[in-house]
Amino acid sequence: IRSLYNKYGGEQFSKWRKEGFQKIKPKLLESNPKMALKEIVIPEQISIDISEIIGAYLGDGTLTEYFIRISGDYKYDKPYFEYLKNIVKTSFNLDSVIKETWRNSGLLLEICSKSLSEYFQSLNLKCGNKISNCNSIPDEIMGNPNLFYACLRGLNDTDGCIGKDGEVLCIRFRNENQMLMEQLRNSSYLKDLFGIRNNKTEIGTRNQTSIKTFFSLIGSSNPRHIVRYLEAKKGNLIYKADVLKYYKNYPELKLPYLE
Repeated sequence: IRSLYNKYGGEQFSKWRKEGFQKIKPKLLESNPKMALKEIVIPEQISIDISEIIGAYLGDGTLTEYFIRISGDYKYDKPYFEYLKNIVKTSFNLDSVIKETWRNSGLLLEICSKSLSEYFQSLNLKCGNKISNCNSIPDEIMGNPNLFYACLRGLNDTDGCIGKDGEVLCIRFRNENQMLMEQLRNSSYLKDLFGIRNNKTEIGTRNQTSIKTFFSLIGSSNPRHIVRYLEAKKGNLIYKADVLKYYKNYPELKLPYLE
């Protein structure tokens, strides 16, 4: 295989492999029906839950032709990933898998479905590098405030921070995708919510009234963000490393949390 790859090149080799698989695919499916494409439900319109999943993907996800993967931290994000797994099931009738990885305390939500990948691509979300492909919030979501807020919730829960900044609570969202950040900066739905605009890749706020507004409009589905916010309201600013100690104080936390 290596000799053929070196002799004819990766592109030609990949083409031969695909052609070979298509020839034997009928026999493989006949002998193993489980290999068939998973039947999923694709709603006619984007729902609030789907918007939130798309936001989570845009925040810290990967899209390929065959799966969608969202990354997190296994120490803190397991309850959040269980929530995402549930809405994937209810939205698309599709099972997903949560995996721990040995690198960097990683946690992965893997949604293996070519059909779901094609659905994401139909929303102008391209496979591969999100930044170089300029993947951004789909127009249908941008045109609806409720969908937009849900998408931003997913974005912030995966790629944002709600935590201690000096002696106050702070929300910061940073992303290298400048097209995505431009959408957030120019959105009329957010108005003057984010006072921190240090550069083209970061927005946020230290204003406590704005943070309260954030939780009334957008909220969070990630317990590590919610718990830090609720504790801050009590005057208890906690570090991220200590947040797990407080999970037990909120056993019936409803997700998503909105004030």
